Amino acid sequence: MAIDQTSRNTLQALTLEHILPGLVDNIFDSNTVWRRMREGGRIIGPVSGHQCDFNVEYAKTTAAGTFSDRDIVETAPNEFVMRPSLDWGGFYASVSISVNESDANQSPEAIYNLLEAKINNATQTLEDNIGVGLFSKGTDSKGIVGLRQAICDSSNASGEGVSTTYANINRSSYSWWNSNVDKDTTNYTASNLSSGGSTLAYTLPYLLRKMWGNCTQGNMRGRRPTMHVTSQAFYDIYEEWALSKGTIEMSNPAKGIYTTGIGRASADLQDLGFGEFTYKGAPILVDSHCPTNYWYMLNEDRLKFIATGSKDLRETGWKEPENQIKTMVKQIFLRGQLVLTEPRSCGVIIGDSTTLNY
Repeated sequence: MAIDQTSRNTLQALTLEHILPGLVDNIFDSNTVWRRMREGGRIIGPVSGHQCDFNVEYAKTTAAGTFSDRDIVETAPNEFVMRPSLDWGGFYASVSISVNESDANQSPEAIYNLLEAKINNATQTLEDNIGVGLFSKGTDSKGIVGLRQAICDSSNASGEGVSTTYANINRSSYSWWNSNVDKDTTNYTASNLSSGGSTLAYTLPYLLRKMWGNCTQGNMRGRRPTMHVTSQAFYDIYEEWALSKGTIEMSNPAKGIYTTGIGRASADLQDLGFGEFTYKGAPILVDSHCPTNYWYMLNEDRLKFIATGSKDLRETGWKEPENQIKTMVKQIFLRGQLVLTEPRSCGVIIGDSTTLNY
């Protein structure tokens, strides 16, 4: 027995256009990095092509210099652009309605509620897979190449379990393609990060100041980090340090209010909704998919998600599998790739995973 025609017509009418508002909230509101990319216009597309290709400049022109009257000047061109490439990755989640479920939900309203619940459930899985992918090593050939691979350098690649090659450019051969990595799993413990013990260089503020300088090329926008992403364990250490030392920066951009400076956060500020720490003006955000002992500094002007086909979620039509005549199924999916166009503009601090662990 197949699904009856009334249920079939209802299912065909209920597309993402009807479910999408709740669907977007489920995906983007619970995934910090992905939400910011979406809201900040950093999901680019759609673009076409068998691969995700992009251009990067890596050298200045050699046909330049000073001159005086009647000098012979250099005109020979030189190579200054390379074209990295990555394979497209994809995420999907299936939604199915069986004949038993259809029989138990005869009215269009009941089928709508059932479908909404199933889509919400499917998108929770889709959301989690996207979040995992954003922080992945890129070892899943069908997924995306995440931050663990994109933000690394040739000297730490082996220890991090990733390739020295990112987007078909070998970091051992081209040092300008390296990111900034500060890794010390022995000394960057929770205790040292909080107090430093006898070594100031192990404290979190010291490490942040050093990494910020490494990731910054001047103070112009586009040349410095715009966001910090870390785990709850790392975030708590920063908050503890800030409160204990009387140094705090908090903001609430949604209310159009910004404050930076020295002093404790007052109850008045907390009442205004200040729930976000910043460092050097860049918000410090917790993402549940970030490894517990990692602190990323990201330049969002250099970090994009390039989508192919559509930059929004897509869906297939309802299908009735030949070997399952009592079921109708469809997929929600997204295809694209995470792209870092200037790895040196971003960095990561990697500490001890044992003590930086909840």
